[in-house]
Formats: sequence, C-alpha cells, structure tokens
Amino acid sequence: MSVAFPSKLGLPVAAILFACFLCWHQSDSFCLAASLENAQVTVPTLKEIRTMRQSAREALMLPSLVGIRGLAYGIVGVKDADPLEKQMSSKLSDLGIPIVRLADLADGAKPIDAIVEIRVKRTDTDTILDLIVTEWVSLLRSPKTQVRAVTYRNQMIVPGTKCDAAISELSNQFVVDYLTANHQKGSKQSINIQEPTAVAPSDNTKQ
Repeated sequence: MSVAFPSKLGLPVAAILFACFLCWHQSDSFCLAASLENAQVTVPTLKEIRTMRQSAREALMLPSLVGIRGLAYGIVGVKDADPLEKQMSSKLSDLGIPIVRLADLADGAKPIDAIVEIRVKRTDTDTILDLIVTEWVSLLRSPKTQVRAVTYRNQMIVPGTKCDAAISELSNQFVVDYLTANHQKGSKQSINIQEPTAVAPSDNTKQ
C-alpha cells in the first residue's frame, strides 16, 4: 500500500502521519494474533482418544473376529520370547478356542484360522508394541483370489524396555474384543461352531 503526502506538509509532518499508519497496521495485526491466541483449541484427552480408538476397532475390526475357530500366536522382536509368550498364552486361553504357539505350528494344522502376533520395536526411549491379526481373505473383485491380510490391529507405546505389562494388556483387549464379537456380552464360554465335513470335530465339542 502506498501513501501520498502533500508537499506543503513537510518532512516532519509526513513522518508523523506515516508513523501513525504503521501503528494502526501493527495494532490491527496484534488484535488478529490475540484473537487467534484466545480461540478455543480442543485437544482430546487420553480417555477420549482411547474411546475413539475403541469405537473404530469395534466398527472396523471386530467383525473379522467372528467365527475364528483356532489361532496361532507369537511374539516377534525380542531375544527371549518364551516367558512373554507364556504370559500371552495365559491370556489367550480365555478365548475358549484351540491356540498353538506359532513356533510349534505344524503344516496343515486345523482349525487355525488366524495368526496373532505381537511385534516389538524399541527406540532410544520407548517400546512400541503392535498386536496384529492376519487371516486368509478373499478379494471382493475376485472372490477366488485369496491373500493373507491384516484384519485386526492394536498398539501400545510404553517408556523404557519393560513390556510384559503391555503384552498382557494387549492380549487381554484382544480376548475382550473376540468375545464381544462372538458373544455380544463378552461371555467367556467357548463358542460352538460346526466344523466343515472334511474336518473331524474336536473332542471338546459339545453335542
């Protein structure tokens, strides 16, 4: 923006007018900055974030857990996984379906419909834990094409390197979600799904 001053005013008066213009411009900018600073910025709380994540998991992921008849489990990314896998197994036993350690999984084992892994990654200050469920799925555009895909996921970040509590929490949340998907009320009673005719029913199946 250009300002034209009458020649009769002289330099001092022109300087005063120009200074007034600058003060007005800066005052307007200051008011705008103050308005932005005083604007209400809503930052979700940790509880709200967890609630949103739970809602998204229930809507998008829980349907994939319906009808799973058995699963293999394991922990990836730690040197000695045995103690942590035993801890994971103790939680998964509440599912009420056959579970087998991934390292002990034999070819053609039935009924194993999904693989549950907790992948551990450590940074300089924290440990990131991802619980991932993979299943064989069919493409909508080509139902005969089957691929292995991630159908469920949950994550935790904990400070330091100690992660046993996080593994228990992730495993327990998976159990709760599975039971919710299959029983609506989260009952710990095992579901009774009829096996295909090519697979012999389990001895524990109730008639």
